[in-house]
Amino acid sequence: MTLRTAATRVTVKLALRDLTLVALTILLWLASLRLEPGTSPWAVPVAIAAGVMIPVGGFLAHEWGHLIGAWASGARVHMSASLWTLFLFDFRPGENSREQFLSLSCGGFIASALVVALLLAVLSPARLADAIALGLTLLGVLATFVLEVPPAWRAYRKGVLPLL
Repeated sequence: MTLRTAATRVTVKLALRDLTLVALTILLWLASLRLEPGTSPWAVPVAIAAGVMIPVGGFLAHEWGHLIGAWASGARVHMSASLWTLFLFDFRPGENSREQFLSLSCGGFIASALVVALLLAVLSPARLADAIALGLTLLGVLATFVLEVPPAWRAYRKGVLPLL
């Protein structure tokens, strides 16, 4: 088996893993809409689970956005060998250009913006699951601004790639 074939198999497995998680999250969220607090002992646990899983799905979309941005620029990436990781791949600045890093960064930012727009359009802070999801999503957006925007900005302005 070639390295390319192995990377493709891992990518497919990661995609299936993440699509399964997103499907389960949607089912949890739909269940949380049907369960009324006070009428079912499962209402609050299901709402909490859905509220936590929705931003996890957003994080996964963000990571896939990074990967798609890297692929779009022709960057060389090393796919994760494990299905038990949150990060899909390894990007090594020494093997890629500034433009490829910026494409990778923008892919994650665009995916995040689309997810946030979708969540704001669909979720209602009046529901427990949705309020939890929106709060955790806000924390994720803040983390992105603190951890990912400064290195992307430095790469854009000064051409300095971060040591990943």
